[in-house]
Amino acid sequence: MARSTLLDRPSDAPPAPAPDAGADHGPPATGPRSRWWYVRRLMRTVDEEHGTVPPGRVWTWRTVLLAFVVAYGTYAAARWLGLGEAVAFENTRGLVELERSLGIAVEVPVQRAFDAPVTVWVLNHVYMAAQFLVVPAALLLVRRHSVAAFRRLRDVLLLTWVLATPINAFYPVAPPRMADIGLTDTITASGSSAMDSGLSTALYNPLAAVPSLHVAFAFTVGVAVLLAVRSPALRVLGALWGPIVTLAVVATGNHFVLDAVAGVALAAFSYGLLRLPAPRPRALLAPVATLLATPAARPAAALVRWGAAHLPHPAGHRTPLGR
Repeated sequence: MARSTLLDRPSDAPPAPAPDAGADHGPPATGPRSRWWYVRRLMRTVDEEHGTVPPGRVWTWRTVLLAFVVAYGTYAAARWLGLGEAVAFENTRGLVELERSLGIAVEVPVQRAFDAPVTVWVLNHVYMAAQFLVVPAALLLVRRHSVAAFRRLRDVLLLTWVLATPINAFYPVAPPRMADIGLTDTITASGSSAMDSGLSTALYNPLAAVPSLHVAFAFTVGVAVLLAVRSPALRVLGALWGPIVTLAVVATGNHFVLDAVAGVALAAFSYGLLRLPAPRPRALLAPVATLLATPAARPAAALVRWGAAHLPHPAGHRTPLGR
């Protein structure tokens, strides 16, 4: 008979816990996908890492990218669903009169105060970089420091964008540089870009001055960076980013003061709406299912159903879009 050893004897120590399937064990040593590990790691959410949402119901980096693409597409399409340039310029004249009556028509004095080559160059590039460079960089930066803050930032940005779309469509407003009130289009005049070129107008809606998404997004990402990041320099930049972008959009002739106020108000409203316990965002999408059931909307319905199927929601909660 084989002699018993210490390895054969029962131990009083508790068994080792099974490895967590959802734990982050670092990047794979080899494999064709190893280069994308860090990107996927950044784009995970609290729900995914803590295992509180069933597989397939999390915000992966693909879902986040799709959500922003759809939001941008609806924003760009609002110009074709709107009321036209005549209504936009009429609304612009009304906005100018309102600012004058309130004593806040300061767009021309602000532009003249910063009419130096260096300041014009800086403000032009702040305006051009604020959306396409700073917002994605802020999302990745905040995600690196706090997944909870990343989720809040992502949701506020998306909801603000969605809520602004019908305003852009049914209350079009031309920017002050097109309002014939003595303002210069500093970006076009300096040669930095041509705001009225075919490429520029293809990327943004020139009649969507109200609300200012530049200002809304700047204050949103600025507050998120201020609260989530530990670096003193980045926190100061986060605190100042909203006012800096507000100055840039006014001094370059792209937004009225009231546009900026409306942008901040819409971002704050979006944050407050997302803080409500109910209804869940997926439940808010349910009425859209009726509209998408029409034959003319079948291609769009397929895309929206696919996107809705990947939205996170409480266990057991279903909507017509998720079926």
